This record gives sequence, C-alpha cells and structure tokens, in this order.
Amino acid sequence: MEAQGEGMKYGHGEKTVLLLAASVIVIAGVKIVGPLLVPLALAVVITAVSLPVVRFLERMRFPSPVAILLAVLLDVSVVGALLSLLGNSLGAFYNALPRYQDRLTHVLRNDVVWLDQHGIHLSREFNEHVSTFGKVIPMVGSLVSSVASAVSTTLFVFLLVVFLLFEINRWQVKIRYAIGDPGADLRRFTTAARELQKYLFVKTAISAATGLLAGIWVAVLGLDFPVLWGLLAFVLSYIPTIGSILAGIPPILLAWIQLSPGAAIAVTAAYLLLTFLFGSVIEPRVMGRALGLSPLVVLISVVFWYWIWGPVGALLSAPLTMGVKIALSNTPDVRWAAIMLGSTRWVEEQQSEWEHDKPVLTPRPGQFCLPSSAQSRRTDSIVAPPPASRPSSKISCNYK
Repeated sequence: MEAQGEGMKYGHGEKTVLLLAASVIVIAGVKIVGPLLVPLALAVVITAVSLPVVRFLERMRFPSPVAILLAVLLDVSVVGALLSLLGNSLGAFYNALPRYQDRLTHVLRNDVVWLDQHGIHLSREFNEHVSTFGKVIPMVGSLVSSVASAVSTTLFVFLLVVFLLFEINRWQVKIRYAIGDPGADLRRFTTAARELQKYLFVKTAISAATGLLAGIWVAVLGLDFPVLWGLLAFVLSYIPTIGSILAGIPPILLAWIQLSPGAAIAVTAAYLLLTFLFGSVIEPRVMGRALGLSPLVVLISVVFWYWIWGPVGALLSAPLTMGVKIALSNTPDVRWAAIMLGSTRWVEEQQSEWEHDKPVLTPRPGQFCLPSSAQSRRTDSIVAPPPASRPSSKISCNYK
C-alpha cells in the first residue's frame, strides 16, 4: 500500500504538543547540566570576541597557531587583571563592613528619632534593619571566596577557547555536512556570527565606559572603594535593561551610610543618567540591528537565563537568546518562534531569505502540481490526477 511507504503525519495540534514536550525536556536538561554548559557558553562568547584578533594577526603574517596563542594570552591578561582588581576590592570592602555596620546603627538611630518626632514610629523595626545588614557580612565573605574559586574555572574556560579557535575553520565543513548539503551557502550563519561579534564588541565598549564614568563620579564624591563600584558597573552592564540599575544599588546605600542622603541622591542621579545615556541613546544608535530581539524578549530572557544558570546566565542572556533565535530561524517548522523572539525590523529583513526556504514539490508520474495562481485558491496539499486536456508533465511549484 502507498500509505505504508509514507512516514507518519501529525496534525497541527499534535505537533504543538510534541514541540511543547520537547521544549520542557530540553529546558530541564539545560538546567541540570548547567555546571558543564556554563563554561562552554563562556568559552564560545570569548571565542567570538577573540576571533577578529586572530584574523588580524594572521593578516599580519603570523602563523595561525601563534596568532591563536597570542589572542588567548591577551584574553587571559585582561580577565586576570579584572579578577585581581575585583578580588582585592571585595577583600578590602569585606574588612570594612563592621565599620559600616556601626555607622549604619548611628544613622538609623538618628533617622528613627526624626521620624518619631514627626509621628512616624519605627522603633520596633529598628533592630530588625540593623540585624538584616549584619547578614551582608557573611554574604560578602562567600562572594570573596567564590571569586577565588573562579580562577580554576577560568583556566578551564580558556583551555576550551584554545581548542575552539583551532577548530573554528573545520566547523564550516561540519555544518555543511550536518545539514546534508556539502555545497550549502553559509552566509546566513556568518552574518549571524558577525552580528553577535558586533553586539559583544559594542556592549563591551559601552560597559567599560559606564564603569569608568561611574567609578570617577563616586570617587569625586569621596565614596570608598570607587574601583569596586566601577568594576561592578562594568560587569553588570552586560545584563540588558536592568544591569546598570542593579549596579547602582550598593554605592547608593553606601553613600547614604558613609556620606549623607544628599550624596546618595547624587549617586542615584548619576546612575540614572548613565543608564539613560548609554541604554536609550548611544547603544541603540551604535548597535543598530545587531541584537535583533524585541525589548520585551530581552527583559524576559534575563529572568529566564538567571533561573537556568544563575548570575552567569543573566550576563549571557542576550547572546544566548540570539543563538536560540538563530537556530529557530533556520528551522522552517519552528520559525514562528524565532519571529516571536525577533524585533519587527529583523523579521522584515529576514523575509527575503526565508522565501528561498519554501519547499519545491516535484510530482510523481501521473500527477501534477497546482500552479501558483491556483495555490492562492487552495490551501491543502492534495495532489489530484491531471485532467485529460492537461499533459502529465513534471511541474514544480512552491508551497508556503
């Protein structure tokens, strides 16, 4: 029977259920094996940033292995310097926390007295606030130890970077064979890779500028540990939308404790200005369409990847979501999901490329394919016998 030679076909509802079930399984698996995938994701991001450096050194007539090693040494130097500064600053801040706790007790006592004089009684909550701040000390201590333990993970990540850079040229051949077309045009993948590199470079430059200006501003105000707050602004600025806001919370609180409420307001105004200047003015103009994600998806992706992989997931939420969008857009059956993730401008730009992915049907002997004019009147894919007046020739037509 002819039906037995054909594969099992599922309806739209069955496909939706299978897709949802597969998505749940994949998400659960990604969350469970997070300790293994997080270093790999970091290595892929660092590789994307390092690849232009390798290509530049190769154009300068450096052998490929030498260019790769020099690029990795540059990465190790930069990351090592950042980790060293962060570890030293956190250690000094940890040692100063008892002094800040005493200062907080004094500030809160004066504020409670002032509020009591104006009819707002908070004396019962006073001790609770002070004891809550005392819990910050062990939290910072664990953060310092986690920075120290991150050194071993960093070494493993850079080992992966070395192997990825050596393998990068072979991956194009592997991708062609994986999709079943050794002569496939990979311009779509290379364009996506360039957009990811552009995003990472622009985001790094903007994050560095944010951290530098934030550190200078708090130093001018006389706030302790300006290097720490600058580094914190630099790192958290990689988190889209809310990163700069989160980076401003600790220095604002410290300005209130160490200096005055007026200084805390000044720090708040500076961080809000930096967030608006870089996030709403400079970044959209420089970034252009590199991100290609809707603003709502960007915000949801931060929460989602934080739930999956913790703080590292939040930092990598944008490039991870871009990777998922690219994978979905190159799979016609689930391309609708990529459309929902992408921005309107990105979807409009991709339409011309997606037109080439429409399947072409070549009829079997004794059958014919409806011409494009008739397809607009018929939405089913039933192939009917040819009428007597129509020759039984092979006719190809595109289906949506």
